[in-house]
Amino acid sequence: MINLENQKHLLGCIEKLPVVERVLLGLISIIYEPVTECQIRGCFKRVTSLHNAAELTEKELNQALKHLHLIGLINKKNECHIDIIEEVTASSIKLRQFEEFAAAVMEEFDQTYWEKHSLPQVLRELRLGIYAQDFYRKSQALDILWNEFSINFKQKSPIDHIRNGRPYASWLAAMPLPSQLEILTELLHEEIEKLAPCAATLQLLEQISNQLPRPQRNSYRDVIATYRILRGENSMVETIIQEDEGNFPHLEVKAWLEVLHGKMDAGISLYTQALQYITENTGRKKPMMGYMKGLFYILALLTSPHRHSEIEAERYLNLIDQEIGNFPSHLALKFLNETQRGVALNTEKHHFTKIAQQKTDYISLLFYGLVCYWTHQQEIQPLVRKLIQAQKLAGSNHYLWLEMEYAQLIYHLNPAETKYAKIAARLRKQLGFKSITRALPQRG
Repeated sequence: MINLENQKHLLGCIEKLPVVERVLLGLISIIYEPVTECQIRGCFKRVTSLHNAAELTEKELNQALKHLHLIGLINKKNECHIDIIEEVTASSIKLRQFEEFAAAVMEEFDQTYWEKHSLPQVLRELRLGIYAQDFYRKSQALDILWNEFSINFKQKSPIDHIRNGRPYASWLAAMPLPSQLEILTELLHEEIEKLAPCAATLQLLEQISNQLPRPQRNSYRDVIATYRILRGENSMVETIIQEDEGNFPHLEVKAWLEVLHGKMDAGISLYTQALQYITENTGRKKPMMGYMKGLFYILALLTSPHRHSEIEAERYLNLIDQEIGNFPSHLALKFLNETQRGVALNTEKHHFTKIAQQKTDYISLLFYGLVCYWTHQQEIQPLVRKLIQAQKLAGSNHYLWLEMEYAQLIYHLNPAETKYAKIAARLRKQLGFKSITRALPQRG
């Protein structure tokens, strides 16, 4: 967490710096890792807007760095003080210097430099992706951080590590609008994976996305609707659909709502229209829907008695596997599809049962539990214990639809837990949804 008193003092020191030292500090804030004076000078020389940058001698550079260190703005490793690093980078954006500074840093520390990456190097790439609106770079960095440095992010995510306790609203305000929206969407994804409170993030995403012109805000409105469904905020979802009528059809959201009301055929029809809409508006020959809504498309297809629905479910699952790889929830539905068709092999069952041994997100846990129930799996008590934890967490943080489904599933898997049947019944009445546990008969 930042020390606000120290931050105020350091920001006051920055105001008194000469131009050269301010530029150096801005570059160091973007470099983000321990570096040598020689590497800093290499970056500094690339700042062509400073006419004398290339002429800065080694002695002058060392004197400037020594002064920055003396007043506490950088440490002995030439890293910007953690209390001001985001503010310094934000200042370079405000002064329209960031683009040039970032280009200088990316050129000096190119891809080959950080192939054998350290944690600070990948965090730099994440910050560059965020601030430079290079979201492919951001995604690459996040993948590396979660895959190779996950032990460092048990308490807080990489993005929260960078934010370091700053209020989201003020931290985001310094960024370009697309970056703000990207961060908030990423944050929502993290919150749902943990069933963490997300009301404030939803509200902020709504406020910021409303600054966009109509066509550009549509995808964010769709994201907002998705999370509102998980929270059981149906009236707000209906408001979004009505307000966007004639502008954006929200076909995937409408289809999902039909499935949650138990109207599978109507849901499949709308999902089919949604795929056609994506093709017409993006040119994709193999259109895909958002993760959550896609899951319910597959589920709706698997409830259908028609052979063409079974074929389409298999096609869509294979497409997911080819394009993005299978999440545990997709593996569960794939096993269900193969079980229905009588072609499930030991290999598929092995992949399915491995889900129980993994640390899965709460959506995957729900779908794994559903398929366990529908295919009458044995030894489900460890699963029931996990579902009870999920149900309590969902209830505490107002994910009412998820709370309902967890409660219903717990009762089906362990009929002795009658209190969960009462919780599910109360929430079904409140939300007006049918439980998806009843979408398929239990199979032996």
